[in-house]
Amino acid sequence: MARLEQARAQARISIAALYPQASVGPSIQRQREPGNRPFVVVPNNGSITSNIFTIPFSVTWEPDFFGRIRRNIESSQATYQAAGADLANLRLSVTAELAGDYFNARQLDTEIGVLNRTVESFEKGLQLVQSRQQGGVASGLDVAQE
Repeated sequence: MARLEQARAQARISIAALYPQASVGPSIQRQREPGNRPFVVVPNNGSITSNIFTIPFSVTWEPDFFGRIRRNIESSQATYQAAGADLANLRLSVTAELAGDYFNARQLDTEIGVLNRTVESFEKGLQLVQSRQQGGVASGLDVAQE
């Protein structure tokens, strides 16, 4: 999921290169200079306080004469689609693995049921031979064999 989001963001950044970009970096400075500095005549030896306000800005735009930006956009979008396909493949693989595990669990449940029924059959057979022994029809050897 993170790779898909990263590819989506990269595709958006690539598309943004088609449009002009502007930046502004305003700053404010306050300076205080002492009145006793050399080569400056200040009345009454007072200090001077000055404020400096700057608002630099820039606007840039690169025309796409040779298709570099378009190819970069196509590449980013292909990467985004590949990341989406990778995620879909991963989901499919996990789903298939889950289905396989489910069917294995159901098979084991069936085998347990068969084994339980087999044990019940052997117990019934043992009870039958024990009943026959108590009735005098079977010997202790028959019970031991059962």
